[in-house]
Amino acid sequence: MCLIVNVVCIPGMTSETLHLSASVSEEELLAHIYRLNADAAIDGILVQLPVPSHINERRVCNAVAPHKDVDGFHTANIGRVCVDQRALVSATPAAVLEIIKRTGWFNVSFFVSSSLVDCIM
Repeated sequence: MCLIVNVVCIPGMTSETLHLSASVSEEELLAHIYRLNADAAIDGILVQLPVPSHINERRVCNAVAPHKDVDGFHTANIGRVCVDQRALVSATPAAVLEIIKRTGWFNVSFFVSSSLVDCIM
């Protein structure tokens, strides 16, 4: 098992994958995340879950800066979604909506405005 951290740099959609040993300490992983948070050239961070059992998953998810949280797992982003405030759209639900839209099976309309998704079925 290894721990994977994906990093996205837009424009041109450059990405980088950090492959870390499953034995990486929580402190080492957090240090990587803090470094990526501080890098202005990096627009998005995704930590592949689950993390090894000796690492606190919630602490790791909350270490990713909310504006770089590609999964939307930071508690600030989860809270924003729950109270209908703008939040980063998680890739999976956005992809599901796009697939439904493209199939034409359902009358689905949705829009993405400043990373907010609304869906009407």
